[in-house]
Amino acid sequence: MKARSPPRRAEDELSSVLSSLERAARAPNLYLVELKEAFRMENWNLFQNVYGDDHRTSAGQHLTRDDDFSWADRLKKSTSEIYDISKMLQAILEVADDLRAQLESSYEELVAERHSNGIRSLPDELLARIFQISVWGEDGFGARQAVRLSRVSRWFRNVVLGTRGLWTMLDPISSKVKLELLIARAGPAALFHAFFNAIHWNKDKNRKSIDIIRPTIPRWSTLTLKYDYMYEARETGVDDVLGEPLSLLAKEGLRSPLLEELMLRGDSIDPHFGGVLPSDIEAWAPNLRTLRCSYFLPSLSTPLSSISTLIFTQEISARPPASPLQILLRLLPKIPNLSSFELVAYKGYEEYDNESLPTTECSSLTSFQLRLHNFRLRNFSSEGSCIATLMAALRMPLLEDFSISVRIWDFRQGENESECIEWSQLLGHLSRAILPTHLSDPNCHRMVSVLYKLCIDELGRTAWTMKAPFGLRTLNLPLDGVFHIPSVTLSSCLRVIFTQESDLDSENALVSEHNESCRLRELKFIGCEYMTPVNLRHTVDSLEALGVWDRIERVVVQDCDLLRYSDVVNIVGERRLQYLDWHFDARKSCSKFM
Repeated sequence: MKARSPPRRAEDELSSVLSSLERAARAPNLYLVELKEAFRMENWNLFQNVYGDDHRTSAGQHLTRDDDFSWADRLKKSTSEIYDISKMLQAILEVADDLRAQLESSYEELVAERHSNGIRSLPDELLARIFQISVWGEDGFGARQAVRLSRVSRWFRNVVLGTRGLWTMLDPISSKVKLELLIARAGPAALFHAFFNAIHWNKDKNRKSIDIIRPTIPRWSTLTLKYDYMYEARETGVDDVLGEPLSLLAKEGLRSPLLEELMLRGDSIDPHFGGVLPSDIEAWAPNLRTLRCSYFLPSLSTPLSSISTLIFTQEISARPPASPLQILLRLLPKIPNLSSFELVAYKGYEEYDNESLPTTECSSLTSFQLRLHNFRLRNFSSEGSCIATLMAALRMPLLEDFSISVRIWDFRQGENESECIEWSQLLGHLSRAILPTHLSDPNCHRMVSVLYKLCIDELGRTAWTMKAPFGLRTLNLPLDGVFHIPSVTLSSCLRVIFTQESDLDSENALVSEHNESCRLRELKFIGCEYMTPVNLRHTVDSLEALGVWDRIERVVVQDCDLLRYSDVVNIVGERRLQYLDWHFDARKSCSKFM
């Protein structure tokens, strides 16, 4: 006998169940929901219909004679319904397992096909670019890496030998024959990148190699001088170790007219600051534009006018008898044409207990990148921290672009509500310290944009994303610190709330007093990986409460995985929204700034 097909209504109902499941699975914040809590018994209509307000969930509860039969009837019908629900769920689970296996198999076949082509599918140009990255990642030993690559296969050898840029990393500890071969392979027009561990200059056996390299000095593009505390600073002072090669290079006849970047790399175990650069370094390298200093900050006896970019990496905690911040503020005025300054600071959270820093004006600075690494928020002194003291002393009247990156180290401390609130308050104090009101004062500054990136250190990211209560931690951003800045970009792992000083006369005092001077017009949310529509609503509500939301003309949402267009447009409106759904690589965009 031919089986009867189910009634059309039943088919429609089952189809709607499947559609609802698929729609729920596409919810952007599904992984944040505790499924057992969402589907608990009390949420079922079936449960409410049976137990009602009495919640008689125990079979041994006493039932009165009046409702004994009616309640028994409801129990029987509901038991039948839950049985049918269980059958449907079991069928859905079996089909879902089969579908998942099929999808995984298809994906594995696709990956296997791509891997089968492997590196052989790459064009020579892309392979050469990969080799270039590999060589640059070897510091001063890039030439050795190029030699290794050339020995892999005939194809690799042809690409390596045909890419002159792979042979421009000068390595003075190589043999005379290897150095001559490297220089020949680079070609007569190549610009070289010289990398010297300073100990090389003090070894007689390396003098011949240095003599071979010496004729290439006019074609140097970058020069890196590095010292190693374990091998050098114990025997000689760091100033002597780095000063000797610079003095030798600056001898008459050894000019480097194409040199654009000088890197002085100290040792984090024993950082130094205050060493004097040769006074004639500008004559030796007239086109020197960039000075990179890592755990070694020099002093200048005379102004260095050619430098336009300074990158400085250092622990900025106070160390008697002097502080690196004092040396830094003495150095900055000696670079009169400095337009770009990048500070990678460690231990900025510590209290500054040295003598006060003088107010220092960087009269030509237009771009400032501040990167706070391994920041221990629990140790942060909101009043007299090193970073707050530095920001209070700096004056940058021509500053246009200010980029901030904060990597929090100790987020795992504080899991309950009160501790998370305290943690957020400390983060608010930090934001106020690095965004002082004098920095954006329109009467003496012309700030155009601020980028604020907040992220959690990778060592604890897994624990944080699994355990920490997302809704309790907040990045409190002082409105008065960005009130006069037209464009503010936020890249935060936490929800963002705009705040103002609590001692103002009223909630809208800031806006009511300076309403016409508010210049904030654009908000950008880029790479906010955990921002949900609820978080965005909190941000907008905080701006509305402060009376500035109506002045925002454009809201950009980009690379925020949990923010769908339909949700965002309902919150900010279509008129001002620019929603970019293509992927944005924040690491590449902010590589210099992170």
